[in-house]
Amino acid sequence: MSDFPIITADKNSLKNRRLIYGVGNNNAPYMTNVKIDGKRIICPIYKIWTSMLRRCYAKTNRVGCETYHDCTVCSEWLDFMSFRAWVINQKWKGMELDKDLKVFGARIYSPETCAFIPKQINMLFSDSKKARGKYPIGVTFSKKQGLFHARVRKYGVLSHIGFFDNPNDAHNAYILEKTRHINEVASTCEDWIRDLVINYWESAFDSGKFKLVEGEYE
Repeated sequence: MSDFPIITADKNSLKNRRLIYGVGNNNAPYMTNVKIDGKRIICPIYKIWTSMLRRCYAKTNRVGCETYHDCTVCSEWLDFMSFRAWVINQKWKGMELDKDLKVFGARIYSPETCAFIPKQINMLFSDSKKARGKYPIGVTFSKKQGLFHARVRKYGVLSHIGFFDNPNDAHNAYILEKTRHINEVASTCEDWIRDLVINYWESAFDSGKFKLVEGEYE
């Protein structure tokens, strides 16, 4: 926090504060939004906190966004200073807040479920449901080829795997390549992050979220 100027909030500032997204209490004794030499600066932890609240409680943000439609924030973290106290004890700078890598399927942001992880890890498990439509994960239909296209996202870029006669074969090719990519990325991380990634992938298979498909496509 050394890069953010701590300026004590005056009584007027404290009086004018309102609940963030109708639920979050900004009880910081300092100004979380300041103007220095004509430049607006926002407390970086406050940014993380309000972004978390927005994903869960901003009505306009939740329309059409199934990823967060039933997510919540634990009561403790609706209090900004409680959230800040947890963050400053984490390795958070340059990282992203994740709610379900520690606990597969978690729908609540809390100290028990959350961790700060590298961006490339946070991108590993996006299912791109809107882009693929009715087909299995990793699969789209190419009208030009008249075939099913399997692709996997690696380091932020969609990489071609191949074209297949049916979506099941394309999906299975995706799963195999995705597994290779996950192991590759995990091997470059700290041990605790690598373990979380591998455990998540195993849990995803156990739950059926990710799986190899057998038999004919229906």
